[in-house]
Amino acid sequence: MTIATVYSAADVALRTGETLDFAYPAGTTADSFVQEGSKAFARGTQVLLSQDAGDYSLAFQESKIVFTYNKSTPLPPNTMVALQLTYASGLDGGGGGSATPLTFDTVAQMKQRTEGWEGIAQLFGYNGVNDGGGGPIYWDAESEEEADDGLVFMLNNWTGPGRAKRLL
Repeated sequence: MTIATVYSAADVALRTGETLDFAYPAGTTADSFVQEGSKAFARGTQVLLSQDAGDYSLAFQESKIVFTYNKSTPLPPNTMVALQLTYASGLDGGGGGSATPLTFDTVAQMKQRTEGWEGIAQLFGYNGVNDGGGGPIYWDAESEEEADDGLVFMLNNWTGPGRAKRLL
């Protein structure tokens, strides 16, 4: 499964029926993605979102993706919404699926991991959620770069190749 992830601002608050607009990742259009397997996550809150339960809906429009929040419990201020979009079969090596995306609240939490990962993970902050130090991060299994704990990270107790890197 190949995915693309898009993010809202870190200070979203939503009530039932309110929407967020997301730009398509560079070089993609509505035809690049499928509803099946695409997921939404709210970070900075304990509210879990399920498209199957009707908590939200996605509309892949010509120029944007529209996320409509349908859950009766409002999303409180300082919430970040992340959409993990599944590429349509045959596009970007994709093919459907529904794996839960990997997320980390902080760099310290990420560095506690004992193994690498596939795909793009979401880091929600450097020292704390929504502190401005978050963003997409991926595992480069071949890398032996020196960790600077800004762009390149080495997991605690890790030896040999493999580094977590910010996606720029």
